[in-house]
Amino acid sequence: MADFKLNDANSSPVVDSPPFFQSGTITSGSTVTISFDNVTQRINIGCTSGAGQLKFGVSTAGVGGTAFNSLVVSTSTGVIDMKIKQLVLTAVGADMGYSLVAVLDRTASADYPDITTGNGFAGV
Repeated sequence: MADFKLNDANSSPVVDSPPFFQSGTITSGSTVTISFDNVTQRINIGCTSGAGQLKFGVSTAGVGGTAFNSLVVSTSTGVIDMKIKQLVLTAVGADMGYSLVAVLDRTASADYPDITTGNGFAGV
């Protein structure tokens, strides 16, 4: 995550919840993994275009299997409180547009465990 410089006007800035924004289009049958430098606090995923499904989860195996959720066009998850270091999206049945807003915390992703079944997490 980017560092910040102190100045005379604000000698002790606290950046506890920096935002993260991303949007794009996923080709039908393709998968996109969005990796965060810092762990998320909250996320909101929106499906902005397409005539199929936008599947999302925390692992490629999950979205390829049964550990995922999905959206259709013009819907969103609403704000979800969740600590993750990556989000996996896949388009099913059509090219799908997405938008993502996340609030990050100060925990570096490298210091956080991988959320996988191999590490003892069920349903991922």
